[in-house]
Amino acid sequence: MIGSSFFLFTNEGSVDLSKYAVDAMEALGIENLEVLDGEFVALTGEVSTEESLSDEYVALDNHLNLNRSVETYAWVEDSDTTTKDNVGGSSTSTTTYTYASEWVTTVPDSSKFKDPAGRENVASFYSNSSEVVDVMNVAGLDVETVGLRLPKADVNVTSEVELLTDEFVLEGGYLYNGFGSVSSPFIGDSRVTYTALPEMSTGTVFGEWNAERSVMDPYYADEIKIHGLYTGNKAQALETMHGEYMTKLWLVRGAALLFMFIGFNMIFAPFHTVLDVVPMFGKLGKGAASLLSLLITIILGGLIIVLGKVWYSWILFLIIGLVLAGLGYKFYKKSK
Repeated sequence: MIGSSFFLFTNEGSVDLSKYAVDAMEALGIENLEVLDGEFVALTGEVSTEESLSDEYVALDNHLNLNRSVETYAWVEDSDTTTKDNVGGSSTSTTTYTYASEWVTTVPDSSKFKDPAGRENVASFYSNSSEVVDVMNVAGLDVETVGLRLPKADVNVTSEVELLTDEFVLEGGYLYNGFGSVSSPFIGDSRVTYTALPEMSTGTVFGEWNAERSVMDPYYADEIKIHGLYTGNKAQALETMHGEYMTKLWLVRGAALLFMFIGFNMIFAPFHTVLDVVPMFGKLGKGAASLLSLLITIILGGLIIVLGKVWYSWILFLIIGLVLAGLGYKFYKKSK
């Protein structure tokens, strides 16, 4: 509950980059940058690269980055615990363990299984990786990618990469290595997926134009770094920034409120045990406790969110302060 309150409060101080990036001066080519030395700039144009990306196994041209995602076929343990309430307030818990083989990104340690016999996993020989070009060209300007925020690489290029080794075979949309096949794998077999960020017909990079070095440096607004590439023109980039801000804001809110609700439920847990002396009352008590926990979470969580917004917004803080001062003065005059 304490942690949830902290994250709820500080989360309201998250920065919406679009509110700062809207002030960037638009440039549609390097010729527009000549008079913008030291200015916050949004350069829009075609995004391309002459570099080739590669790792130990594949190579790929005409893309800005290349990500490798590895899955291994392994045994997975699943447990299911059921609890039966007994007369007198006690309870009996029974845990059932089941096992299945499936594709996983992290191979479980089978030695820690409840029943490891005949279910030994094999560690993967391969690992995830990410490769990024050193320099990309935006509207005729070479831009270094070091420290530059790039869009998510979500285009599947597994079937397009050039194989540099005979360790893999292309099968079912994967690069496969093992004794089985994609449809009938063996424990320890690996399948690999490659995703990449392709060149863009239109992209926008934000930064501070340094005419002396002919580079786009990071721009800082109130100590907030803005230095990234976004798909589309400036307006579309601002929409992306705002969307990312809202997604993060609500994800943290949802997670914090959930843990706060769990915390209140734990506080009421001793009362469940008392009421479990009569099973019917125990079930009713749990339902009432959950409802009360939800109500308190909504009220307290909402109050913390409002306080966070006020604390991190000086405009809102000033408005509320003036309103309270006005009400106080009105009450003072009335009492006189």
